Parts: sequence; structure tokens; C-alpha cells
Amino acid sequence: MISDTSKKWIEAGIVLGEDPKAKVLCPECAKSELEVQDIRSEFEPELIERIIRCPVCGKYNALRMRRPLKDT
Repeated sequence: MISDTSKKWIEAGIVLGEDPKAKVLCPECAKSELEVQDIRSEFEPELIERIIRCPVCGKYNALRMRRPLKDT
């Protein structure tokens, strides 16, 4: 059985996977909004690792996503 905290992390990942600027409270401490940092792979440029971290308690999680490169 999946814990309530794990369910909250999954929900946060779904929301922040779609909109990295969304306001989502930390699933662990609920004292701060999660911060998002995207890191693009130098070997696979369409691969992004999205780090989701709480600045208060320090808990974090990560998403690996494929996003097309934007034409510039």
C-alpha cells in the first residue's frame, strides 16, 4: 500500500511536470512551496531531469521527462 506522503509526491510531480511555476506545498512538511530546477542532459538534449525540492525541510524528488528542444 502506498503511503499518503507518497501519494502527495506523485500529485506534486503531476502538477509540476505540467507547470513548473505552479504553487505546490511540500508533501513532507507542508511549510513551504516546492522549488523546481530543470537540468537538461548533455548527452540527450530532449531529456530533462526536474528536481523538486523543499527549501524548509530539504526533502526532494525528481522527474525525468522528455521535452522537445525549442527552435531558436
